[in-house]
Amino acid sequence: ISDAQTSITGQTLDINNGAMMP
Repeated sequence: ISDAQTSITGQTLDINNGAMMP
């Protein structure tokens, strides 16, 4: 997953970090 995509979806970044915060 590219940084650009994580910028579009903040939830994606949380999933990658393993933090399933709403």
